[in-house]
Amino acid sequence: MGLITITGKEYDWLVGTVHFPLFDADIEVNIRGDALLDYAERCAEALQALPDVIVDELCSASARYCDDMRQLYTENGGDIDVPAGVSGRAILDYIDKDGTLIIDPPEGDGVGFRLELNSDWEREHGLEWSICNGEVMYVGAFSDENPWRGRNYFKSATWNYAHLA
Repeated sequence: MGLITITGKEYDWLVGTVHFPLFDADIEVNIRGDALLDYAERCAEALQALPDVIVDELCSASARYCDDMRQLYTENGGDIDVPAGVSGRAILDYIDKDGTLIIDPPEGDGVGFRLELNSDWEREHGLEWSICNGEVMYVGAFSDENPWRGRNYFKSATWNYAHLA
């Protein structure tokens, strides 16, 4: 039995669950119809074995996103439910543990996947983490960013908090 438990099909997507150790929770997984299940399993393996350096990069970029949203809300007379100065892995306390792993068909060797998450600082547009071949490609509002778009695309994306450091 694999890491992914398939529970059904919605339109052209297989749906199921997979355990995400970072959150110590089972999360939904959506596999685009033309992505093979063995490839999806490789993505699940990569998710479950995220190196500390990748997790730290995801957390730092998420904290930058949070800080920008705080500034935006403050400038408009509002506030967010995340204390100022949250950094490092402490930001994970403000990210919902009920994310969705999204697996698109591969466009090269290796693995690429996205996580659709919700955060306490941006409930409307959510949070997306996009990882390809062991590299953080995108962190920001959910934008359906295919991780296979390439490093040059993501480095030029001004809405990408992963490449702002």
